Amino acid sequence: MAGVALVLLGFCVYRDVNGAATTWSRLYKEGRGISPEHFTFADVGSIKAMGFSYMVIGLFWFGISLFAR
Repeated sequence: MAGVALVLLGFCVYRDVNGAATTWSRLYKEGRGISPEHFTFADVGSIKAMGFSYMVIGLFWFGISLFAR
């Protein structure tokens, strides 16, 4: 189930469902005291890539759990 949950979380971030990636980027910048117009590694494009990697990792976890029985 952990793999499936990670895939769903990654999908929400990758597709920016309900502004998930936008909110993560805004929260990171506010937490670090960075103004919204400055570039950081936590911009929306980078966070969407992180969401894609969450989907890939979740698929690996799910696949491994199928063969670990």
